[in-house]
Formats: sequence, C-alpha cells, structure tokens
Amino acid sequence: MCAVNGSVRLRSCEVAGNTAGVGGGGAYWENASAAMALENCTVASNWAPSAAGVWAAGGGALVNTIVYHNNSGDFSNTAAGATVRYSCVPALVSGEGNITNEPLLKDLVARDLRLQDASPCIDAGSNVAWAASAPDVAGRPRKLGPQVDMGAHEATRGALIQLTPRTSLTLSAVVGSFTTGTVRVDNVGRAVLTGEVLGVSWPFAVAAGSPYVVEKEASTTVVVRFEAWEEGLTNILVTFTGGGNATLRLWGYGYIPEPGWLGVIGMLLFRSSKRRQEAEDTGARH
Repeated sequence: MCAVNGSVRLRSCEVAGNTAGVGGGGAYWENASAAMALENCTVASNWAPSAAGVWAAGGGALVNTIVYHNNSGDFSNTAAGATVRYSCVPALVSGEGNITNEPLLKDLVARDLRLQDASPCIDAGSNVAWAASAPDVAGRPRKLGPQVDMGAHEATRGALIQLTPRTSLTLSAVVGSFTTGTVRVDNVGRAVLTGEVLGVSWPFAVAAGSPYVVEKEASTTVVVRFEAWEEGLTNILVTFTGGGNATLRLWGYGYIPEPGWLGVIGMLLFRSSKRRQEAEDTGARH
C-alpha cells in the first residue's frame, strides 16, 4: 500500500507477503492527511531493504495494529508525524497503549495471522466506535471480549471457568438439620461452557445447578447442600468440569448450640422455682 500526498484507510486487513525496492514493504505513506490510517490491521511477513513493515513519512496513524515479523525493521516514523496508539511494534513507540511483546501469531510460515490464545494482543486494543458493529477480517464479530483485540483477527478462545468463591465454601448447621450454599460459575472464555460437579459425597450433595451449560461471558449458580449428622468439621474436594476445570473445597461444620441468654434466664427461673417447691415439700412433711 502506498499513499503520497493523499490518504488510505484500512480496517481489519492483513498486509502480508509484499515487497518494496526501497522501504515500506507493507505500507508506505508520505505527507498523508489525517485520514491516513491502519486500524486493526496485521502487517507481517513483508520484505524491503529497510522499514519492511510500515514507513510513515509524514502524517497518518496506526491504531490497534500489529506491525511485526517483517524482514528488515518493522516501523519507521521518519517525519515523526504519525500517531501510534494501542499497537504492537517491536521497538517501543510513544503513544497510549502501545506494547512491544511478541504478538504470538498462529503460524507465520503458513501465513496464518490469527492470534494464539496466549497472545498479549488479546483484549489490548482500544474500543473504537466503528468496531462495535464491524466484523474482523474473517467475518467474526470485531469485539468478543471486554476490549477489542489488536490486529486483523479477533481471537476466538474456548470456554474458561471461574468460581465464586474461588477456593472454598464453608457451611454450618445444627446437628440433625441441613443448610445450603451457592457457588457462582462464570464462563469468562469465548465458547459455551458445559460441565458438571464431580466428587460430591455425603454429607454434601448438589441440590441444583449441575450439570450446567453456560454461554460465553455469562454465569449460572450451583446449590450445595450440607447435612449435619454429627458435631464437628468435615471437608471434601470437588471438581467443576469444563473450561479447564476448577476445584473447590467444601467445608461443613455441625454444631450443638449453646443456650442463649433467654435460655440461661429460663434455666435460672426453673432452678429457683424447683428449690422453692422442694422447700415447700420439706415443710409440708414436717
């Protein structure tokens, strides 16, 4: 792509496999207007003697864009007029939200420029207005997570489970009775979560909510029951399956309640009454 004394705006595009004789194998612009921009583009695997990715010689902008893995330098801002925001470039460029981390593209050799699940570019872009209703380069929704991803492809990730509480749930009940508690199951991934609670044994039971099906970025509730059959503390470790699985330790405490202050007063009155009755009975015998 080349623009001199003009402008081109690319959105959700791959710029890859290009060659230039001087510089700017992926993109070159000079004296560009404010409309010149690469937005949510991936510029990779381009060749040029220098600045093989993008050569900006005055004006223009990079927004939510990855410029990486080009053969002889990725970005040159020779006229210092280009603005760079929320973009991934090997050498740090001043501007809000920019990163230098390796973007972890799927397969450069096969020119698969999608993001791996561990890519730092996921949810690292800026939520620009046009992205709310626009597709990515593959036709998927442009915004699948809390933030737009950097690059041409919006990452698709599997389901990911998260529990609240995270590590343990404690339930207590009077011996001879039962109580219930809840566990919120969140799917913070990008695919439907299906699973169930495994490893539950008496005195615990799942009262409701398992098995479960949770849409992406949604949640459900599992109800756990604890039956206090004796005094003391017991625990088990259970597994919530799906989305990488999560474990939760269930603690149950059975107790015999101590008398409250009303019970204490009642007991004192009972004892006083009993002593008075005993005294009356003794007097009657004499």
